[in-house]
Amino acid sequence: MFDSKNSIHLTINQKNYTFLSINSFKIRLRNFISPDIHLLLLYGALMIVLIIRIEVEDTHYISPDSWHYLQVAQNIYSGKGALMPKNYPSADSEDLIFCAVWPLGYPFLIALTAMSGVFSLFWAAKLVNFIALAVVFGFLRRLDPQNAFFLALVFCAYPLLEVYSYTWSEGMFLAILLIFSRYTYLLRLREPTNYAIYWAIFFCLSALFLLRYAGLIFLIMVGGMAVFFYIYQQKKKSFYLSLVLIANSLLISLYLFNNYWQTGYLTGGVRVVLGLESNLEFWGYFGRSIFNLFFVIYYWHTNADDWAILIFCLTALVQIICLFPIMIRSSLIIKELRNQPTLSFGVWLLGIAIYYILMILLLRFWMPFDKFDYRIMSPAILTALLGFLWIIKESKIYTSQQRNQVVILFLISLFFNLPKVYLIQWLWTNLQI
Repeated sequence: MFDSKNSIHLTINQKNYTFLSINSFKIRLRNFISPDIHLLLLYGALMIVLIIRIEVEDTHYISPDSWHYLQVAQNIYSGKGALMPKNYPSADSEDLIFCAVWPLGYPFLIALTAMSGVFSLFWAAKLVNFIALAVVFGFLRRLDPQNAFFLALVFCAYPLLEVYSYTWSEGMFLAILLIFSRYTYLLRLREPTNYAIYWAIFFCLSALFLLRYAGLIFLIMVGGMAVFFYIYQQKKKSFYLSLVLIANSLLISLYLFNNYWQTGYLTGGVRVVLGLESNLEFWGYFGRSIFNLFFVIYYWHTNADDWAILIFCLTALVQIICLFPIMIRSSLIIKELRNQPTLSFGVWLLGIAIYYILMILLLRFWMPFDKFDYRIMSPAILTALLGFLWIIKESKIYTSQQRNQVVILFLISLFFNLPKVYLIQWLWTNLQI
């Protein structure tokens, strides 16, 4: 017989036996597989995918910038100081200069990780990226334990997999940017005397600058917030933010002065170089990067062959199918967001993405340091995609089935961006054995 708890009771030879029904078993299984288990499994899957990608790729995701980062880290590790080879790819120890082309935060993190003695310098650099991912996962769990898995799916997207595969400072930069975004959002909601928020913003601004000089644009953002609070009669917040700006400005000025004293340039060389690209090339690269922002699994690449174009079209079709139920309700979402009493954190993230795009567009026009691609656009990609997922998980319009379609899309992206040819060949070889 069934009882109220959906258990099955049987009596055989005057002995009572109790069995769980299928529904009860599902409930217990669901409770056992907690959101934390989901999050850990996703992190483990990402680590496996990243390690396979790094091992298989011909360059092991080492770009010219990566090579310089490793050289600086090696010199820090060996006690020579923050020095880099003067002429790439020369590794002559007699021809070294102070590294001012990039901030020293990332090389120092690599050297510090290598000092454990467990990892080579190469894997120490990769481990810094893995730690950055762990920081993000932990922070998302703190923000929303029940939905952290859903939010962390953003790192299955093709551009972010690329960024975290390379030995670049962007990995840790993105982790700090997420924390910065959250605390600047909280500043609007909390009391002006919540000093922990100002300290958090101060440390985030310092870390963003020490990882990438482009982090300076967020100093401008905080300055804009200080002016906003002053205009709207929140003068305590404006005052404390101004103190944060002054302290950060002093530290940054000292850092740049040391660069100038060491190299004769504030950032290690001439930055403003006009005429390297025509206006058509500039806006073409920018337009392509904005176009690619809307795709999760695969990007449209310049000079792509027919096979790459076919792959892009097929993956774009998969994305459209998965997101179609979300897209057709976009007007309802906008209406729902407008009716909320407070600004959604998802909308705040989208605002930061737009702000970053506008600022990097201005900087890139005067200083052609990198082409518009997933590397330079990664802060906008992270904040835009995470804002999108945050809005979906908060919305009452979407069903769990529609959210699951988003989960499927990102998991397809994770699987698709494995080195499939290598894995098939490896499996075939081992099966033959």
